[in-house]
Amino acid sequence: MKNTTLLLFIFAIISFSIYGQNENLLSIQQQLNDIDELEQKLKTIHPSLYRFCTPMEFDSTLSAIKKGIYKTNTEKEFSVLISPIFLLIKDAHTWQQLPNREESNTLIPLDFKIYKNQLFVYNNCSYNNELSPGTRILEINNEKSEEIITRLKASVVTDGFIETTKERVAEEWFKYIFQPQNQYSIKYQSKNKSKIVELEPLTEHLIDSIRTNRTENKIHLKPEPFNIGPYTKLSINKRDNYGTIKIKWFDRVPFTEYKSFLDSSIHNLNTRQITNLIIDLRWNIGGPREYPIYLLSKILNQPFRYCDSLITTKFTFEEKIAFDSTKVFVPMDNGFYKVVKNARGLGQQNPSNVTFTGNIYLLVDGQSNSSSAQVASLIYQNRRGTIIGEEPGGLFEGGTGEHHYYLTLTNSRIKVQIPRYRIVLHVDRSKFHGHGVKPDYEVKPDITDMIQGKDPVMEFTIGLIKK
Repeated sequence: MKNTTLLLFIFAIISFSIYGQNENLLSIQQQLNDIDELEQKLKTIHPSLYRFCTPMEFDSTLSAIKKGIYKTNTEKEFSVLISPIFLLIKDAHTWQQLPNREESNTLIPLDFKIYKNQLFVYNNCSYNNELSPGTRILEINNEKSEEIITRLKASVVTDGFIETTKERVAEEWFKYIFQPQNQYSIKYQSKNKSKIVELEPLTEHLIDSIRTNRTENKIHLKPEPFNIGPYTKLSINKRDNYGTIKIKWFDRVPFTEYKSFLDSSIHNLNTRQITNLIIDLRWNIGGPREYPIYLLSKILNQPFRYCDSLITTKFTFEEKIAFDSTKVFVPMDNGFYKVVKNARGLGQQNPSNVTFTGNIYLLVDGQSNSSSAQVASLIYQNRRGTIIGEEPGGLFEGGTGEHHYYLTLTNSRIKVQIPRYRIVLHVDRSKFHGHGVKPDYEVKPDITDMIQGKDPVMEFTIGLIKK
């Protein structure tokens, strides 16, 4: 499956049919032991376990889950049972992954878009051409589309209370919520009446092949997918006096190449006397902090601070101090430790020797996660540009990251990622609690824009520049 990293980054995987079906049965005691193991690791390692819930709420949730285990369960069923833990923590860097997956499983052969809580066909990747892009779906296998949307969005783990990520993820991974079926019954809107069409399930490989080769519809599910075209791109419109830097994913190119790209891009913009720069971080789910820090150093024309500290637990402190004596840790009153020196982003950050001094326009959406959301926070904090699009997927004040602890539960073999550090950004943390930065201009494509492949966010931004 493509973009697996993205899936793992934002999902507590609870109901997908794509994982191996020949699962082991777990006894009641095995399940309870795995929950105890997960609880112990989360309480020992997670740097912000109680950011959005109280210890009492956390323990109460665990207790309720344990009481609900009264029979043997498969690994997948057990994964569903423990998913409320991840949803309660509200941290996109804390997720679970079921062991193994069968690539041969079949899926519903449609890509979807969600608009105003309604479901629409985006790409028809089936052998039946009856469902054209833009068709509104009313039901799938007798379940109303609104109920499916609600169910899927409720399973998506995001930072805090951010809803935009839930919708973007629900679109991207919609087909994976269905259990394998011999046939899919699709009820759809046709003019003033509803009709039903039966679709044959297909393998993911075949779905991808049909999507790619169908000449009448070359629409991709997201703008410039990660596996198509360069990960970094500069374009310049000399006539309208703007340039566009698109960065799909911060760490998909080596850092030296990334630096060279930004250096040459800013040099070209300055040489050609371009005074407006659009930075497009939509669908950029983040990466190591040196990438966003260097980007900011090219556009913030004075010394700046990125993060004030990294917060971690005693477990990580004791483990790291034994192998890494460079970080400087300071104990906090609440039993945590604060990294105050020798970590990326701490202390004063200096602008690059050559910077862009013109107008900045930053484009973000619900999939601008982690460090790309941090760029939005710092641009807002430093009043350096205009933010356009929708609420990004990362917390304004900073989420978790840096390094992670990887746990494989003893009996279920479910893999769990637990972040080791909480990143405290140098921002006014009284603003946007539990949310990403609010854009200066909220712009979202409607369903017609989506189907026709238009980009109203970019068009709106260019319109601002032309005023």
